[in-house]
Amino acid sequence: GYLSNAFGTGISDWTEEQKNGLTGANVVMRPGYVQVGTVSLTQSYDEPVTVTAGMLTTPKLGYSGNMNLSFKAMAYRSYIAGRTGTTSNEGEADVNSVVLSLNEGTFDDDTQTKTVEITSGSWGNVENVLIKGATENTCVTFTSPEGATYCRWFLDDICVTKAQ
Repeated sequence: GYLSNAFGTGISDWTEEQKNGLTGANVVMRPGYVQVGTVSLTQSYDEPVTVTAGMLTTPKLGYSGNMNLSFKAMAYRSYIAGRTGTTSNEGEADVNSVVLSLNEGTFDDDTQTKTVEITSGSWGNVENVLIKGATENTCVTFTSPEGATYCRWFLDDICVTKAQ
């Protein structure tokens, strides 16, 4: 089915235990995962809504060398957000890619930014990305592509392990 808007607690109101070293903006807690990017709703479906991109950054990885990053991401699917005068199930989906960036180290293509395609409406596959030359201070930031109009998506199960 289609995912409708649900409200959760913003990252600025999470406890330190809930944050577990994560930082970000426009990130909302959902039941067991997070929504990156938010929407401001109006009183009427006939009025436009405002969708705001979000970003989530991991704590410092704490290790040096090559690392494997894995995560699950899913595009948000709403039949109303961003449109006026319609509640059609044919509404446009939010972004179907996530941008990863590193403050130190590189991805397997020797860049510090990587775009990963994600599924719409289901969790799909676990995404796996190699980080080369990480330092103890390396952090990973997850965000939406620049210029995206509908820029909400879900993120879960972020895991970083040493590469073999």
